[in-house]
Amino acid sequence: MLSGATLRYNEFYVQVFQGDVPHKNQTLLPRTFAPMKRFLNDFPTLILASLTLGLAPFVPEPHILGKLRWVAGGAVGMRPMDWFDLALHGLPWVLLLRLAVLRGVQAVRKAAQPAKV
Repeated sequence: MLSGATLRYNEFYVQVFQGDVPHKNQTLLPRTFAPMKRFLNDFPTLILASLTLGLAPFVPEPHILGKLRWVAGGAVGMRPMDWFDLALHGLPWVLLLRLAVLRGVQAVRKAAQPAKV
């Protein structure tokens, strides 16, 4: 008897490799990823994360700015912990930039579509 994970994998294999393309509103990702997808596509949440985690600690200067200056200066003396810290504080900004670009592309595509009569 096949387990649930094996069955889902086999359905994924059939859809992807045998040409059974899902409907445009369906996804190949399991439903368990839906909360993460909502989080990654929510402007207010990403703005809040960028302004808190992305800039903390705030005194004497935002931490991400110090790290970016360090990298711009050649990253001399940066240890793996410093690179991880840069990635941690930079991730909210990268996600916010990603969402802004995606929404901008959607707006351009929507504007380029001919009007329906």
